[in-house]
Amino acid sequence: IYLGLHYPGDILAGLLAGSLIALSFYKVYQLLVKRFCFQRDTYSSLFTPSGYLKKDFIILHIVFLATLLFIVCAGIYFAFTH
Repeated sequence: IYLGLHYPGDILAGLLAGSLIALSFYKVYQLLVKRFCFQRDTYSSLFTPSGYLKKDFIILHIVFLATLLFIVCAGIYFAFTH
C-alpha cells in the first residue's frame, strides 16, 4: 500500500484467504489428531489442558522475546544510522 503497488482490497483479500486456509488446515489437523493420536484421560500439572508440556511454553516465550528484542534493536540501529 505504501509504495502504491497494492490497493487495500488486495491486502484484505490476502488476509481473508490466508485466514481461511489457516483455519481449514487447523480443523484438518484437529480431526487427524482426534482420530489417530492417543489422548490422555488424566492431566498432570506438567501439561496444559490441551496436552502440551508447560516447559514448551517457556521455549515459545523465549523465542518471542528474542524476536521482539531483535526488532527493537534493529529499529534503534536503523533509526540512528540512516
